Amino acid sequence: MKKGLIITLSIIVLFLPIIVITGLYFISEINTFIQSEFWYGYMAYFGTVSLAAVSLWQNENANLINKRLADMTCKEKIAYIVPTKVQIIRGNVFEFRFKKRGNSFGFFENYALYIDNVMVSYKSFDDFYEETNTDQTYEKNIDLSEYQLSDHPEIFMVIRWRNQFGFKYFENIMFDFNRDEKRSNCLISDTNLFEINYAEDI
Repeated sequence: MKKGLIITLSIIVLFLPIIVITGLYFISEINTFIQSEFWYGYMAYFGTVSLAAVSLWQNENANLINKRLADMTCKEKIAYIVPTKVQIIRGNVFEFRFKKRGNSFGFFENYALYIDNVMVSYKSFDDFYEETNTDQTYEKNIDLSEYQLSDHPEIFMVIRWRNQFGFKYFENIMFDFNRDEKRSNCLISDTNLFEINYAEDI
């Protein structure tokens, strides 16, 4: 129940006897307001309704606090991936290597890949990722054949996730690649940063 509704209903119920007796006075000219028994009864009525309104208000506050705590707990249950230290682009294929991490399972919904601030690849998935905190390495190859890579490309990956409670969040990963001196057809990155951001509008 909304707090505004609680206040409105409380005011209506508190003044309902006054409204009814005023109406009776105009209809039948019976003045109940001069009777002390009415005011004694109304004081008891006023106290009872006020206590009920305060109880409803406190209950609504408690429900809101419990919901926020539950949402915070649910948001913390996530899966994500961590890039391995060395990343390789071999020819025109980004051999993205990573390890699964998290404290729950999650769904890998899609990713967008940016090279030098230009989106060059986007793909939707509905992959299920379980909670895994081992050293096992996984790989996802991304074709970059339609993009001309420089010797020092900045690559940024945005991954959209959904956890088991329906909360959605972004994982942002940034790579700093350089042309390998020994293998001209390879670019290597040993520097990467990643962060996780919740988004309310997705």
